[in-house]
Amino acid sequence: MFNQIEKLQKKSEDTRRKISFLVSVFLTIVIFMIWLSVFSSDFKGANSAVLNENGEQNKKEEITPFKSLKDSFSKMSEDVGKRFGDIKNGINESIKK
Repeated sequence: MFNQIEKLQKKSEDTRRKISFLVSVFLTIVIFMIWLSVFSSDFKGANSAVLNENGEQNKKEEITPFKSLKDSFSKMSEDVGKRFGDIKNGINESIKK
């Protein structure tokens, strides 16, 4: 390990920057993949069957990590829009006074 570090220290600064960038991208991808696999395993139990009013079994809607993120972002954008509307109404009311 120390030999590899010494070899890197002898290379030009441009080469070291490229290597450090590639290593950081690789580690980020690995961490993201681990996070995604753990996050998606949380939703495996959410697909259990339920009974409807006729007594027939229905499958719950499958929840995926991307659907969950999409729902979170759409709710967040609705909340932000509502807050901007409140701010706009507050400004209009203060101007009218």
